[in-house]
Amino acid sequence: MASNNLPVPSNSRPPARQAPSGPPASSGGGGLKGITIDPVRIARTYWPIVLVAFILSVVVGVGAYFVLGKVAPKYTSSTIYLALQQPTASAVAPFQGQAELEKYMGTQVEVMQSDQILRAAIDTNEVRNNTEWIKQFKDNSGGFDVNEALKELRKMVGARAADDSTLIQFNVTASNPNDASVIGRAIQVRYVRDNSETNAGDVNARLQDVLARITDTQAALESVEQTIAARTRSDNLDTLQSAQSAAASEIRQLQPALVETRRSLSDASETLVQRERILGGPDAAFDPSNTPVGFVYPEAVRATAERNPLVGNLDLRISALKAEIQARLRELGPKHPSIIRLQDQVKAITDQRNVEISSAMADLFAAELEGLRNAIPRLQRAERDLSEDIEEAKRRQNEIALSIQEIDNLQLQQQRFTQTLDRLDADRTDLQIIIGRSARVRVLQSANVPDSRSFPKAIPVIGASIVVLTGFVIGLIFLKELREQRIRTPQDIAAIPRTRVLGVLPDASMDPAQPKRIELASSEAPDGAIAESVRQLRSTIIQRMDERGHHSILIGAGLPGSGSTTVASNLAQSIASIGRRVLIIDANLRRPAMHNAFDLDEAPGLAEILRSETTLDEAVTHDVHAIPGLSVLTAGSDRKQAYERFLSESMESVLQEARGKYDVVIIDVAPGVVSSDMNALASFVDATALVVRAYAEKRGLVARLRNQLAVTGAEFLGVVVNGVKPAAGGYMKRNFEQTLSYQQPKRVKNTAKPEPAKKPKKLRSADKDEVKAGVSTDGNEDS
Repeated sequence: MASNNLPVPSNSRPPARQAPSGPPASSGGGGLKGITIDPVRIARTYWPIVLVAFILSVVVGVGAYFVLGKVAPKYTSSTIYLALQQPTASAVAPFQGQAELEKYMGTQVEVMQSDQILRAAIDTNEVRNNTEWIKQFKDNSGGFDVNEALKELRKMVGARAADDSTLIQFNVTASNPNDASVIGRAIQVRYVRDNSETNAGDVNARLQDVLARITDTQAALESVEQTIAARTRSDNLDTLQSAQSAAASEIRQLQPALVETRRSLSDASETLVQRERILGGPDAAFDPSNTPVGFVYPEAVRATAERNPLVGNLDLRISALKAEIQARLRELGPKHPSIIRLQDQVKAITDQRNVEISSAMADLFAAELEGLRNAIPRLQRAERDLSEDIEEAKRRQNEIALSIQEIDNLQLQQQRFTQTLDRLDADRTDLQIIIGRSARVRVLQSANVPDSRSFPKAIPVIGASIVVLTGFVIGLIFLKELREQRIRTPQDIAAIPRTRVLGVLPDASMDPAQPKRIELASSEAPDGAIAESVRQLRSTIIQRMDERGHHSILIGAGLPGSGSTTVASNLAQSIASIGRRVLIIDANLRRPAMHNAFDLDEAPGLAEILRSETTLDEAVTHDVHAIPGLSVLTAGSDRKQAYERFLSESMESVLQEARGKYDVVIIDVAPGVVSSDMNALASFVDATALVVRAYAEKRGLVARLRNQLAVTGAEFLGVVVNGVKPAAGGYMKRNFEQTLSYQQPKRVKNTAKPEPAKKPKKLRSADKDEVKAGVSTDGNEDS
């Protein structure tokens, strides 16, 4: 029964809820985008199938080799030709000759396979009378279908130029070795004869063309030489170059004078505009003897007038009188007649000074205005003359440059014509030497009778069978993997956007400790692989919850049998083992299992609390399974329609009270596919986590549930992948075995003779089936 002596923690205030971390991700986790393929896992999973496909492909290849050898054998007879390079006396012949030879060899490859050569070979007596191949084209009346024979022969022949050599290989492939040799020799004879005749005719035609080009080039060269002689007599090149230098020197001398003239013209024009603006316009006249009242002269004119010697003398007299007045003022005072007389003299001289300055400014302004109006036309003429002189010098310079360029072009033409004549003379010599020769192709190896089949070959046929069949099977395997939607490995979680892996729990059959009850693996088999995996999961979840100040977490599943009850119970035991107070709430009111896992009474439980028939303290069982700090709230007995109260204030009050009394509150809930309880309860907890079983849930379902949990207000911590098997990674089973053996205490070495090792006790068939399936006590959840 429930205990009521649970101490209240010091911090009973529930922490503030955090907003969900970002918008929900796209639910398109079921597509092919982002899928990762583990080649090691695929190899370990499908190697028997690949091995069978490989063995089958070898058998098929060997069978095909023998069948083809009987039904459609092929024999190839080869003829080797040597292409000869044309003799030449040209200096650049090694390069031009190699390019010409490569082009010639490519042409001959096509000529050997031409219809003209093949038709001539078919018409020979050797082919018509000494081959089995020709009989298929004859009818009973003695007629012969040449066109059908030619069409078939095109498929039988082939030629190619060997790389980095002057050899040409011609092959004839037939089903009879004698036929291949006879047809090859017939084509060889006809081709060599045709090559000799064609080579002689081509060389003669080329020689006539070269001779005609020599005549035309000599005539063009003589015309150019005559033009050069005529131009040299009229325009000596040295004289033209001297004249060009003189024109350039003249331009360099006139350019500074033009720049200076333009600057003076600009300054004079600007000054004249300023002076005419003072007068009132460009057409206004200025009379020095009748200056308008209030007329203001420029400062430069006034400064020049004040430097007049007469004005300077008046300034000296004024200064002397002012000094005398200052000297007498101390003795006579300002009202003395002599002081007044001296002041009158100063005023009279000052008035005379102003008159003199006004007269001088009027004369200077008139003279400056007249000088500017006379200087501007003179500067304009000078600018025009200098510009015309420069343009004339440039024109002469261009004419001289054109004349020099024409002479240079003529000399270049003369040089090109001379080089062309030299090259044509060398070609004429080469062609005259070639005329004395016959064909440019020599037979190195005649068509022989092949002593072995060219098709089929064992290695290519068997290899092709292996590549095709085994490759097809491997392709189907990878196609199946690409289209696989189930969650099989933690890597498949990475294909779902904004989803992380919290932890991985192995399948029960992979745990070497073999716990009797999977729900109690953390306490009953603490050294096992499942317990160690739960400890790793505990560290991740506790660290995240402590960082965010969370106290409650909802453990949900997608499908029934995913193992959320097993994960929740083991996680609670593991957290309680580190000294924290943990409460498990079995909120799966549709198919509860927590009371069976811990051997507890079904009631009172959550259903009774929601109906206000009992309290949290009365319904909770403490120190469950002799684990200090572990408390369990079962689902209750009368659960009909109790889950309708999950969105009520009663459920929120239960969780608020639990947060205040326990360090960690873990809620187990019904799978998300069969009910909406998980989404309803997620709005009252601090964090959520999703449990998926390997090879059960699909990515689309996980993505949809992850998005639904992300918008409830609780922080979605991630996904726990449960029931991972060796086929999902290959190396995991060895890792778990090493983990278990590492945690075992070391044995002291005993020098005594060891007793024979006892065979391990075999499990009963029922136990094997239970461990293999990982079935828990509730009949609904497995590990």
